[in-house]
Amino acid sequence: MKKTNKTSFKKGFTLAEILITLGIIGVVAVLTLPLLMANYRKHVVENKLKKFYTIMNQAVKFSEAEYGEFSYWDGFESGNPDAMIAWWNKYFAPHVKTLKIERINNVNYVYLADGTKLQIFNYGYGGIGFAIHIYFYPKASSHTNVMGKDYFTFYINPNTNKNLAVVEPYKFAWDGTEDALRYSGEYACKASSAWPHYCTALIQFNGWKIPKDYPFRF
Repeated sequence: MKKTNKTSFKKGFTLAEILITLGIIGVVAVLTLPLLMANYRKHVVENKLKKFYTIMNQAVKFSEAEYGEFSYWDGFESGNPDAMIAWWNKYFAPHVKTLKIERINNVNYVYLADGTKLQIFNYGYGGIGFAIHIYFYPKASSHTNVMGKDYFTFYINPNTNKNLAVVEPYKFAWDGTEDALRYSGEYACKASSAWPHYCTALIQFNGWKIPKDYPFRF
């Protein structure tokens, strides 16, 4: 007797099964893509904050080698945008790649080569007593203006920043605790704060990572 050869068949996916699979993949993508994008935007902000902190303090060291200890540098008059430009050009511009300085409504915006920008204000009187606020924008083209989300506060003050870097996240009147950064007074990093200056310090406190329960979305 002749042996009959049995032909084996491999079962493939039906069109319906393929469509169902693609539909599931589409739903998962729709659900996860916003989270992935938000995490990416947070990661960009974290890196730019850390980079800005580093390059600014490196610039201080270079300028101190030329002009002496920071606390004896020239100050600049509060509300004088020309004096602010001269101060920046003297101490920082030679060591921080600056593309341009744009003045809008008597406020100077310094644009850096990495696509970021900053504003500088002096709320003191020059010399040892000066208190310089720097508003740092990780995205120079940002069209919104929310502190702790679109821009972050750094601070230059020989008294507040004693034993710290010259350019530090804003820590005026901070007691050194995480709770104070989150909940204490008008500077606390929370959505209801009038001036959430402490948000920069909170991110630094968390290892330059934006906490999962951060009050602002990216």
